[in-house]
Amino acid sequence: MLNAGISAAEHEDPDFVEINSETVGLDGQSEETFGPLAILLIGYIPREVDLVKEYLHEIEADMVKVIVCTDQLAEQRLCDVLESASQPHPKKQLSFQDVDSAPQTARRMLIMSGMTSDEVLSIVYGYRQQELPETVMAAAVPASYERKVSALVDDVYGDHEYMMAKEKAASA
Repeated sequence: MLNAGISAAEHEDPDFVEINSETVGLDGQSEETFGPLAILLIGYIPREVDLVKEYLHEIEADMVKVIVCTDQLAEQRLCDVLESASQPHPKKQLSFQDVDSAPQTARRMLIMSGMTSDEVLSIVYGYRQQELPETVMAAAVPASYERKVSALVDDVYGDHEYMMAKEKAASA
């Protein structure tokens, strides 16, 4: 998976790809995009999904397909989820979807696909400036494209915890 803000050299995961303003492409080599143009939302309640869609509309990115991850989709490979036909906005997503707000322990993730590194960075920085729920962000890369979504969530959260611990240690 791809994450912003930490050097690949500092990270032990071979699937970890660094992204910054000098990154050529999401594979670290080419300028081509990878995967279909989509965003996979994991752990979002319906109201939050609507906020993300509004944000994409504001930045004129309506062409980005928004896929809401269900428990069933979480058990599929990332490539199958991203390449699937348009997803309906399901009433039932995850177990906390019937409430107005997600529990504090909800693990929200946004996985981007089919974008250049500049587009990914634009989404990341713009998202953080909106009143959108705090989330962990990643992008689909060839090394993780065939993996099950639930396994990727665990790995990306592990990367996130590693980065947060490193930041905390650096500021201590």
